[in-house]
Amino acid sequence: MVCTEADWSDAEQINNYVRNQYKSQDWMPFLRFPEWMWKNKEVFDFMEWHKKYNAKHNNTIGFYGLDLYGLENSIDLVINYLKGIDADLAALAKVRYSCIMPYMSNPSVYGKLVKNEKLQSCEKEVLKMLFDLLKNKNKLNHSQAYFYAYQNATVVVDAERYYKAMYYGSAESWNLRDFHMFYTLKSLLSYYGKESKAVVWAHNSHIGNALATEMYARGEINIGHLCKEHFGSKSYNIGFGTHTGTVAAAKNWGEAMQVMSVNDSVAESYEHLCHKTNVTNFTLPLREAYSEKKLREFLNTPRLERAIGVVYRPKTELWSHYFKTVLPSQFDEYIWFNKTKAITPLDTKTEKTEISDLHPFGLIDK
Repeated sequence: MVCTEADWSDAEQINNYVRNQYKSQDWMPFLRFPEWMWKNKEVFDFMEWHKKYNAKHNNTIGFYGLDLYGLENSIDLVINYLKGIDADLAALAKVRYSCIMPYMSNPSVYGKLVKNEKLQSCEKEVLKMLFDLLKNKNKLNHSQAYFYAYQNATVVVDAERYYKAMYYGSAESWNLRDFHMFYTLKSLLSYYGKESKAVVWAHNSHIGNALATEMYARGEINIGHLCKEHFGSKSYNIGFGTHTGTVAAAKNWGEAMQVMSVNDSVAESYEHLCHKTNVTNFTLPLREAYSEKKLREFLNTPRLERAIGVVYRPKTELWSHYFKTVLPSQFDEYIWFNKTKAITPLDTKTEKTEISDLHPFGLIDK
């Protein structure tokens, strides 16, 4: 399976598509900021490749989202699932979720109101709904559809906590989100059995082992750290780096995407060290069994590393986007591109003619 730093509910539509299990789309996935992160030409092309590959291999490889956003869609999917199986439980779900539903368009407002004690927390109600699903799992046909509904109910529980935690410090909300991604990954691997394997597709700051970085000193863990702890050598963490190029990002959270030039890497960074090799692109094995001892010793000196996500602030880059790390302890392998280019957001005017209504992006401009 391919497990992405994307919303579970949105990725569920892509999973249906690439597994050739077509369903009509009720909403356009990836409408929430940062919509370009997964709704782009590169992911579109990957989906088409994935779909064709699955058609030749019994539709065995899924596409899943590990993230906890997408609260509104997850609630709808839980209720819609229950409507077809247990009308009474569906009605109960509407009651349980009615507490938080008025804040679906802007869940951060919900978190702020709870923090300021102007609104009672909905935590008990959404937790009760998750327990209701667990209590009735045999009655509800413990199937793939049930598993998806259960995961959507888990998204609601953790998202409710996340939007409250946003106002208590960045480390708490960061950790809650990465724990959610890790446990979703574990649930998928458990559901599909001992022989299942996953590629986790996320930003370096989530994938690299946080124990090797400045993040851990700030009290932050990540999915890479948790996978190393839980799976040991079965977890192979790959990082990517670049010296310069372009990136699709916003100047601030919630703002419009821009294609921006990436500053040249700073002199004290691993990126600058890679740039100085004058080798355009390369892969660097870092796991002890595969790499040269002298190379590991040389790279074990802590250096700066750049992290660009969906927000990029080139004017304050050193403060905003660099942190100290020890590369061989952070990753098992490092893939280097001296110059990279930004992803290509889907052009709704030109792409619409190529997309069927059953495609996850089929509701473009509708």
